[in-house]
Amino acid sequence: MLNKWFVIVYRERWAESYEINNTHTTITHCSTKEQAARAISDMNGNISQKVLNVFQLDEDGGTVPYEVTLKGFELELVPLYEVRGG
Repeated sequence: MLNKWFVIVYRERWAESYEINNTHTTITHCSTKEQAARAISDMNGNISQKVLNVFQLDEDGGTVPYEVTLKGFELELVPLYEVRGG
């Protein structure tokens, strides 16, 4: 399987007046599952950011979506088809 991970993040940035809300979405590319988990952990530490989606490219160029869960004190990435029972 290809090791290409993508973390999609929603961010909010407030203008100086705090009345104008400018939002945008960014995509972080990671080469390993561990890097993706670390990126998610770093992003979740910032209250203005929310992880929307994590997925991996498969051999055919399709995507495999993952759910982000907390196992003990570590983030775990679980394929959605396993979470939903296949």
